[in-house]
Amino acid sequence: QQAVTEANPAQVKPWKRYARTLEALDRGAEAFQVWRQVLRLDPVDPQAHGRLAELLLGQGLKALAVVHIRAVAEAGEDKGAWRRLARALTELSRTGEAVAAWRRVLEISPGEFEAHTALAGLLEADPAEALAHVRAIAEGTPKKPEAWRALGRALAALGDDAGAVEAWRRV
Repeated sequence: QQAVTEANPAQVKPWKRYARTLEALDRGAEAFQVWRQVLRLDPVDPQAHGRLAELLLGQGLKALAVVHIRAVAEAGEDKGAWRRLARALTELSRTGEAVAAWRRVLEISPGEFEAHTALAGLLEADPAEALAHVRAIAEGTPKKPEAWRALGRALAALGDDAGAVEAWRRV
């Protein structure tokens, strides 16, 4: 594989094959360098960004992996990629960025329960902002009393006593 890359140094495909081969042989450090070479040839290659993210995560380097996770997410409309970015940003306590990524998940998939749950937690300091997400959780899990209690508390905090009572009746 290495000879093929040396014979065609400006072509991306041989470098990708070489990187995958190195990964299959458990030669992650070398594969990492080869995937970086792929990005030098094609800076927006989503596969290279994805593999680099995986290799960095495997080493526990989540903050460095976020750059590559973000590149994959921004390359398209893949809900899973945006969810992965949002999770990583949340875990890194990068709240503003995490909120933006979770909102992007909801733009792609408005009923995404995990996004509503995450946003309800991230926005709890602003009950008015969090309310729509708390409501979506309660409506998405109608048999869970705690979701309705949370909605009742959120509505009460906003001064909507009638709405709070109605939510608490659902418990």
